[in-house]
Formats: sequence, C-alpha cells, structure tokens
Amino acid sequence: MAIVKAELLVANPSSSLLSSWTGSSPCGVWSGVSCNGANDITSLSLSLKSLQGSLPEGISYLTALTSLDFTSNTFNGTLPSAWSRLGSLTAISMPSNQLTGLLPTSWQAMASLRYGLLLGLVVSGNSLMCGTIPTALAGKVSYSSTNIGSTCPSPPPAPPTVASALLSIRDTAVEATWPGGFTGWTVATEPCTGSWSGVTCDGSNVSVLAVDLGYWDIETSLQPEMQLLTALTSLSMGGNRLNSTLPAELSAMTSLVLLDLSFNGITGSLPAAWSTLTALITINLNTNKITSTIPQEWSLLTNLNQLLQSNSLTSTLPSEWGPALSLLQQANLASNQLYDTIPASWAAGMTVMSTLALSNNVGMCGMPLPGSWVLNSPVIGTGTGLGSACPEPPSPPPPDHRTRAPPFFPPRLLVCGVSIYLRSSVASWPTGLTGWDVSTSPCGDPIWSRLSCSGGLPVAVDFSFIGLAGSLREWGQVTSYQHHQVTTNA
Repeated sequence: MAIVKAELLVANPSSSLLSSWTGSSPCGVWSGVSCNGANDITSLSLSLKSLQGSLPEGISYLTALTSLDFTSNTFNGTLPSAWSRLGSLTAISMPSNQLTGLLPTSWQAMASLRYGLLLGLVVSGNSLMCGTIPTALAGKVSYSSTNIGSTCPSPPPAPPTVASALLSIRDTAVEATWPGGFTGWTVATEPCTGSWSGVTCDGSNVSVLAVDLGYWDIETSLQPEMQLLTALTSLSMGGNRLNSTLPAELSAMTSLVLLDLSFNGITGSLPAAWSTLTALITINLNTNKITSTIPQEWSLLTNLNQLLQSNSLTSTLPSEWGPALSLLQQANLASNQLYDTIPASWAAGMTVMSTLALSNNVGMCGMPLPGSWVLNSPVIGTGTGLGSACPEPPSPPPPDHRTRAPPFFPPRLLVCGVSIYLRSSVASWPTGLTGWDVSTSPCGDPIWSRLSCSGGLPVAVDFSFIGLAGSLREWGQVTSYQHHQVTTNA
C-alpha cells in the first residue's frame, strides 16, 4: 500500500487524506482502507476525496482487493491494464471523474468464469471514455454519460519538436539517396544524444547549433517545420538534390549565421520574409533555379558579408541595399537576368566591397560606373553592357494615317458651332428664336426654339416660314439629325 500512497502523492502532495496515512500498517488505521483477518487489504473506499492525477498502477499488487470505490474525484488518464490481475474484485466504482480512452481488453480476466469475480464496473460520467465493451464485460458495465459504444476519436498529433523538424528532412528524402552510413535520424532517438550524423549541439546537448549535410547527393526538400530550429547557427545542405521552394517560415531561424543551399534544384522566389534573419553573414544560393526579383526587404540583413546568387533572378539591383549593407564584401550575382544600372547608393554605401560579380547579365549597362567603382575593381562585368551607355528606349511607332479616326466633337458643341455659322450667315436673326448661342445647351431646359431632341441629342429642326437666309453645308456634321425642314426661306 506504500506504493499506492507514493503514486497518489505525486499529484496530491497537499491531500489531507494522504497526510493522515501514517505508520507502516494501513489496516484499521488508514482512512478508507479495510482489511481481512490476515491483514490483507480488501477494500479501498476513497470517494469524494478531491484526488487527482493518474490512477495508481500499484493497486494491481493488492490481489485480495474485493471492492474499489473512487467515485467523484478528478482522476484522469486511462484505466490501468495492470489491474487485470485483481481476480478477487467484485465491484469497481469510478463514476464522475475525468477518465479517458477504452475499457482495457485485459480486464476481461476479472470477469471470466474461470478466474474473475467482477460483477459490476461503474464508469458513468466520464465523458471522454469511448470505444467498444470487451465481450466478457458485457452486461457488467454502467457507462451513462460517456462515449462508450462509439468509436474513439483519433488522438491529436504530437506537438512538433526540434527532432521532428529535423526528421522532416529525412522523411521527405528519397530512401535510395539517404546515406547508408548515417547514424541516428530516427524517431526513437534525439538529435543531441542519439549521435545523429551531421548534427552539432551545444555543450549541454540541449540545442542543435549546426546541421551539415553538404554534398551527399540527397534528394529531399526543405519543410516549413524547420522553423523550430531557432538555435541553429549554420545550415549547410549544398550539393544535394533539394527540390522544393524556400519556405518563408524559415524566417523564424533568427540565429542563422551561415546558410549554404548551393548546387541544388531549388525553385520559386527569394522570400521577402527572410529579412528577419539579421544574424546572417553568408548566404550561398548559387546554382539553383530560383526565379524572382531581388527583395528590397533584404536590406535589413545588415551583417551580410557574402552573397552568392547565380540563378534566374529578373530585376534591377535594389537601391535600398546600398546604404544598409555596408559590410558586404563579396556579391556574386553573375548569370542571372538582371538589368539597368548599378545604383549610386551601392558605391556610396558598400565601401568595403571587394568583388561585385555581375557577369552575363546582358541587360546591365551604364557609363560611368557609380562612385569610384570601375570594371574589375570591384565590378566584374564580362558579358554585360557595363561601361557603356544604356540604350535609349525605342521611339513610339509613327501614326498610321490610313486608319486615322475622324475628329470627335461632343454633340452640344457641334450644334453650337453650326448655330453660330448659321447666325453669322443671315442679316437679321428672328427675335422669337430663343437659345441658339454657345452659352446654353441645345437640348437643355429650355430646349432651343424650333429644335426637337431625343436622349439629349438634337434630332429635328423646323425653320419653315421665318425668312432665314444662309448656308446649310455645315449641318451634315450633326449626325444625330434625322429631319430638317426649311421651307420658304432663302
């Protein structure tokens, strides 16, 4: 019984019940404990004692036990399979706790005709218990307000760990390409204590500081789970067959000083989110298949000393990098698809630059180079237009007069223009004709005299019998007109 007390004390160190359990013999002394004449414990009655934690496995040694009552406590976890050896038990009562999971199939031994005496098992009110009732326990279990009889839900996945983050490299690797001589890299071992090949930890074997899997020709990919490697200072996976994009989630690896992913098959873009990796000194992404612009946000990588990037980048050089990346000494941006000039801010801000390789970017141009920079010191510009003036943009094509559209005049202005021409051609404009000047709209309110409109446009005019004299040759331009009536005029 001392074992049972010790297990209960783990989760109940302040229990007044357990504090009263003193002395080496529990029989007749410990509250809730009953014994037979041979001082064998036959009953444990611990209902309503505010006990919590897991059910004690040590009870399995109390083989004379006939009755067990843990009603209305807050015990959690599953029913111990080891209790199946309690062949003398006739009653188990554990309602209204927080127990979970299945009824153990091993408990059938307590109810079998040959070995067991169990008559009743009460687990009502444990809402997280589930699953089927083992055959030998059928008819003996009280399980109201539980999910017994229903399929148990799948357990939630284990929370990610540093080990699982590293194993994402192993799990996505093509098996035939994983080095046969590697040790560790299994779910049964830990990176820092399991001798994982290529993994270096701190002196306390707690944190993973470096991963070096370079030049093993491993076909695998980078996974977002690697963001958990927040203590990692060096990640070297060059010379493999990485076939993924660069996960933006790796922006959480803020301790990284060296990142080498060169000579792989990485695709996609350079993540702007990596601007958080401000401890980086060296980035080597040389010879991949990255297609994107150069993120101006990387101007925040102010400790950067070396940048190697021969891919298919298509952009100008971000002027924001100039004043920010003052520690940059080597930048290999050759054999991309960069274009335009070198920003003046680069020469002004990158004062320790020793080599800026821009070779084979045929769209790069400009003369003179900014600041004191010249070709070969520090700019390598073979196969570019650097050192020559950038070409003028092409002139727009000449207009095609054969398809020139006729000039457009808004209907109101056109009618007004015609009206002025008409008025200027007569000696005396009738005083009764209102409107007919440029200060009003033909179809406005009011409509000009003797004019009819539809949809805001003039459609007919009637100048009959008012003695006008003039020319009508301009009226053909007012295409909305449907009818002209000018009877008995000159």
